[in-house]
Amino acid sequence: MRRRVVEALVGVTGLVGLLVSLSARASAQRAPVDARVRAQIDLDLEHEMRVPRTDSHYSAALPALFPFYHDSVLLNRERSRAVPGMTYTWGVYRPPKTGDILFTTLAGDAKERITTLVTPSDWWRLASVLSWQPASDDDAIAGCGELISYVGPRRSASIRPLAYLGTQSLKRVEKPLRESLKKSELRPPVVARVDGGVRYRVELWAIESGRLAKYHCEIGRSAPMLVATDSLDGRGFFSNSPE
Repeated sequence: MRRRVVEALVGVTGLVGLLVSLSARASAQRAPVDARVRAQIDLDLEHEMRVPRTDSHYSAALPALFPFYHDSVLLNRERSRAVPGMTYTWGVYRPPKTGDILFTTLAGDAKERITTLVTPSDWWRLASVLSWQPASDDDAIAGCGELISYVGPRRSASIRPLAYLGTQSLKRVEKPLRESLKKSELRPPVVARVDGGVRYRVELWAIESGRLAKYHCEIGRSAPMLVATDSLDGRGFFSNSPE
């Protein structure tokens, strides 16, 4: 069963910070979001709201509790750094008169293709529209980094996982955490070519919400593999604050 793209954030302080952050990002976007992308995001969000959930205290009453207003969806559009021509658009919706729940979804577009991104296979199919293949170690690292950030197990519109590429990656981290991470087990990525050189195997660490995680990633030629092989809880981004 495909993982649901619903995110409940408890804590008004973190929620307000997230909404302010997303509003600022959305207002800074130079290119308007394509109407078809908006339609896909609206469809995904409304679907998630209408499907009764067994993992929420709102349960089956959720559709009746929360109306869906299309104009209230916050959008954040980001260009892929790994795959030229591919774009991500986060959709975030807070139902009216609520302070502790958000629904989120992620759509990707490339050329004329628009798809909901949930799994590494979704990401790969979209990248394949552009005939993208990693051509170097750096390409493979960049691709695996985006798999972690956008379709990994801790992906989030609010606290984006950050692939660790070396000490330069820590420039994006606030000082108290940055100083702690300098003393941690973080190591730069290690890359090897496999399957006759057409596929890359990347071992890399990521800084995520509430933990550091080490990933095994394989990318190139066919659908990618992304597996967390180790984690250190309590060492990552604070879970109640945006990135």
